[in-house]
Amino acid sequence: MKKEKSFKPKKTWGGLLEDNRNRYARARPKRAMYILNYIQRNCDAMLLESFHEQGAFSGKDIKHLKESLGVGSFCASDLSIPVVNHLKDQSLSAVACDAFHLPFRNSAFDLTFHSGLLVCFDNENAKDIVREQVRTTNKLAFVFVHNELSWVDKLSAFFKRVVLRKAIFSYRRFTKEELEDMCLGLEVSFEIYYIDNALVNFASRHIPFLSEWLKSFKWAAHKIFFNELVLVIKK
Repeated sequence: MKKEKSFKPKKTWGGLLEDNRNRYARARPKRAMYILNYIQRNCDAMLLESFHEQGAFSGKDIKHLKESLGVGSFCASDLSIPVVNHLKDQSLSAVACDAFHLPFRNSAFDLTFHSGLLVCFDNENAKDIVREQVRTTNKLAFVFVHNELSWVDKLSAFFKRVVLRKAIFSYRRFTKEELEDMCLGLEVSFEIYYIDNALVNFASRHIPFLSEWLKSFKWAAHKIFFNELVLVIKK
């Protein structure tokens, strides 16, 4: 059986955020963009009025949802007090709390999500976090993780971690089967997608006219080229 990896940062999350503040300020809020696109394609008639991002870190995704949707309540949470203070500086409603014991009632939010939260935990702890997330979710829950099969992401992270000495790129990855296992016993419906295609991303940035052409090839859609997986849970 594969040994599960977990990541214990050498710095506090507040320190990691401070070191990477400029990078996150420039980065696109790709998880929020995915959520908005998913809602538009699959849940356009669904009334969504409250949103929660766990382990929000830089806050760029929940902030993008707030700016894009306008109407509703938007909450960000994180365990780190310095990170929560940063979130509040972004004019976000922010709470310091433990992902294993969220201080919210059952079904408190219509939509919940997190992205980098599970990088620190083994499968059993990750499952407990997702269960607690689902408890506080009324309609839709999104879990974004890095793809264990993506050699492109692994090489990129190795270069940034070892050569550029960016500690934030030390993180674990998940398989589709591990995400499926997290949903056992939850009595919910769920879907899992491979997202964030590295080949298409590269073409879009450097050779734009090739990006649509690449999408026409089946080999370009192989799971090894996708940086991430997303688990979408419906209640």
